[in-house]
Amino acid sequence: YPGANPAGLQRLLEYDRKKGSGYADLLRIYLEKERNIAETIRVAYMHRNTFLYRIRKIQEILQMDLDQSDVRLALQIAFHIMDSTNKETDLTEDYLAKYPAISFIAPTAPQRIEPLEAITTFVLQAKG
Repeated sequence: YPGANPAGLQRLLEYDRKKGSGYADLLRIYLEKERNIAETIRVAYMHRNTFLYRIRKIQEILQMDLDQSDVRLALQIAFHIMDSTNKETDLTEDYLAKYPAISFIAPTAPQRIEPLEAITTFVLQAKG
């Protein structure tokens, strides 16, 4: 995907490192709970208004539209890859060379992401 990169997620991880905000963890819970606010705030043990503020802040940092299913899928794949490497990692060029399937995360301009192609690539590379 030309011009696409995971800068939005990278920015969020960097923000967490600097501020200790835990936004990436909250985003992960929110996505795992399929954007169900009630379930997310129950698991995160957080007031609804606090959650709404934080999710807006997360979207500002990401510069990604969480209403787009392709964006959510890309983020979930990135989280799974980070889990499989058993560490929080920078999404650097070296990392992208090792796991190019996540290079389609587009943080700025709205792009049409083809999730089936991306998932197929990801699975084939994982088996590879």
